[in-house]
Amino acid sequence: NIATAMCDSVEEVYHGKVNRDIVIAGVLLHDIFKLVSYVVRDDGSYDSSPLADRLDHISIAVAELHRRRFPLALIHVVCAHHGDFSPVRPRTIEALICHLADYMDSQLNGKILKAAKYLTRKALHEEIGRLTSEEAFAIVASKTAGGWDEVIKTVKRIKQKRTAHKT
Repeated sequence: NIATAMCDSVEEVYHGKVNRDIVIAGVLLHDIFKLVSYVVRDDGSYDSSPLADRLDHISIAVAELHRRRFPLALIHVVCAHHGDFSPVRPRTIEALICHLADYMDSQLNGKILKAAKYLTRKALHEEIGRLTSEEAFAIVASKTAGGWDEVIKTVKRIKQKRTAHKT
């Protein structure tokens, strides 16, 4: 995982000390209250839940972690995971690692999804709709492995798998 690799780098390259337990717990818990922050619409898209209209997922998580007496170091990691856009900026190496890992993951995932949708549009002249990260990575990898023909085959396999799951 990105965060544990960053822990390794901090320790090996910079000779710093990192509390891996806090990092791992932060990675697991930082977005846990997104589950109650969104609702799925009929078309498969997402909208804010009534709760999220008033409170963001970070505020809900911080309140719950505090109520359950989680360590302050972990609460800080969760509270600071959006970096400059969080209620507080990362003030520990553990919080900084979780923020950077979350940011790197979202950027990589977003760019791969965008590339997969572009490749699908270009190869098949149609929109594919929602993709999982795994499907998007498969489409992008297929272009490298076998060109446009392989993109077409991969997208068709994804569509067939979706159709099979519906029945």
